[in-house]
Amino acid sequence: MDQEMRVITLVHEDTCFEVRLDNETYEEILNDEDKLRRYAKEVYELNFEKENPNRTEEDETTFKQKSFKWSHKSTLALIEFRLQRENEFNRPICKKKKIWDNIAWEMEKLGYKVTGDMCDTKYRNLLATYKVNRKKKEQSGEGAVTWEYFDKFESTLGSKASTAPPPETVGSVDNMEKEDINQEVLDDEALSLSSEASTSSNICMSKKRKTKELCFNDYLKEKLKRDEDTARKKEERWYQKKELKEREITAIEALAQAIASKYKK
Repeated sequence: MDQEMRVITLVHEDTCFEVRLDNETYEEILNDEDKLRRYAKEVYELNFEKENPNRTEEDETTFKQKSFKWSHKSTLALIEFRLQRENEFNRPICKKKKIWDNIAWEMEKLGYKVTGDMCDTKYRNLLATYKVNRKKKEQSGEGAVTWEYFDKFESTLGSKASTAPPPETVGSVDNMEKEDINQEVLDDEALSLSSEASTSSNICMSKKRKTKELCFNDYLKEKLKRDEDTARKKEERWYQKKELKEREITAIEALAQAIASKYKK
């Protein structure tokens, strides 16, 4: 039977990271502050410093991204802070980077050492996953979605998640076109009494209207195709990033176990 593993959060050089330890090593390190500091230093040096010993302050964000692991609680906090500011992000003119920095500041008050860029990237991945799940739900007609954050997004974004125009909008466009056609018939009847030149001009206008209708339909088809391609590519990138992150975590855990074995007596 596999030995029970426990997660411990370590801090070194203002960098927060998590490692998995067996129960014995976990208790031993946790109860000895000196060992805890030395262990955190060794794990940090093996996983971060050696990757780029000449790093500058400009690389700090990259190292934070590699060391911080999004937990369920931190993810929920991010979603909550971001959706609370939905109206701010939807303003025609807004400094999104400043808003993300404010969200990161709120996260840090809860103990999560993240940057605005980290929050932005994480939220983009979550939003892409939400859109994929919502699309599947609409196509399959199934009930509840099993993704744990779906309801959080749906409560705020559900009414505008679809990229296609809502039925009311499409209907209003159709009504406008019908009104134009009816008006066109009346115009044609009135113009039938006019000169031949005037009749020719009216025929040209009718052809232009029909051309615009065809262009509009082509536009809708092309837009739908582009949206589907974009959603598919986002989903593929998300799974690729997820796989890379899992590999990084596995490597960190393996190194952490190797270091932990030195502390066993």
